[in-house]
Amino acid sequence: LEAIHGGRGVVMGGIPGLAPARVTIVGGGSTGVRAAEAAAGMGAQVTILEIDKKRIRELRAMLGGRVHVKLPAKREVEHEVTRSDVVIGALLSPGARAPKVVTRAMVKKMHPGSVIVDVAVDQGGCCETIRPTTHDKPFYSLYGVVHCGITNMPSAVPRSSTLALTKESLPFALEIADKGYRAAARENPAIARGIDLLEGKLTNSAVAKAFGMPYHVFNGTCR
Repeated sequence: LEAIHGGRGVVMGGIPGLAPARVTIVGGGSTGVRAAEAAAGMGAQVTILEIDKKRIRELRAMLGGRVHVKLPAKREVEHEVTRSDVVIGALLSPGARAPKVVTRAMVKKMHPGSVIVDVAVDQGGCCETIRPTTHDKPFYSLYGVVHCGITNMPSAVPRSSTLALTKESLPFALEIADKGYRAAARENPAIARGIDLLEGKLTNSAVAKAFGMPYHVFNGTCR
């Protein structure tokens, strides 16, 4: 948001007599929650748009009154996006391309110098105007809006991200090593869901749909 980077020149937390920045986060998963906590901690006015009603209740209980949580009806998305200083795309569609929630028309209506950070860029992004950027060249401006689409963000902290991934995946690897993948998958639904390709057949419905290929249910074997 700093003017030297092409932003609006707005302080996230505002100052006495001036309203804080408006931040809209599309998606209420772990990334969206961390973004909301960071923005709210800086004093911004934060809204999360989340489609799952159960998750909305969880978010409201988790974040209290610090963050507004709403269903993303189309009019609501446009209303929040076009008046925001910062929009953060935090949608995750496992195995599939991210849905385009923030349209080009919405971006054109945003205030000059507003910012879009699309964390979903690795899956195509949830903003129609996003394109991949790098840590060396993170920003570009389109329609007067600053865009940030850094791919593979965890690569900036490779030690922490590798250790975190290893900690989470090791129990599954040990289970597969002890039982073999077929028995492990039959006994543990999480392992079964992790098998995307078997015997040359796609067992991930989202990937199959994205590429127009046949989907096969995994139940010990493919069928």
